[in-house]
Amino acid sequence: MKNVILILFLFGVLFSSIFPINDASAAIGDITAVKTQSLGNNLDYGAMGKHTSLVQVDADTYALAYSGADEDGFISTFTISADGSTITLVETLEHDTANGEFNSLVHVVGDTYALAYSGADEDLILTVAVTSLR
Repeated sequence: MKNVILILFLFGVLFSSIFPINDASAAIGDITAVKTQSLGNNLDYGAMGKHTSLVQVDADTYALAYSGADEDGFISTFTISADGSTITLVETLEHDTANGEFNSLVHVVGDTYALAYSGADEDLILTVAVTSLR
């Protein structure tokens, strides 16, 4: 076991000497807050907001499926400015009044999106035209 650990350690040392990580490559993964709760300028899109799934609809529009108040199922659309400083709620659809948890929202084709989620008594798949939410 000690030999395996030693080999892994030596491999790591060799790898880091062949492929050094410099400041320029480390900057690629840097995260800079643009709109966060800590800055006090975030958008509160609804009560609860659990089990979320977010997809991009077009250049500045996003659709978010989530479990909201009373565990009901919702899909909301938002626009986000190019610089990320403005987030605007466009429209909200309550698609399930009993239960809408564990959402997975995907683009199908054109304006059609499919949502797989857990309903009150069964797992469901529905389709929605996002243009109806604009």
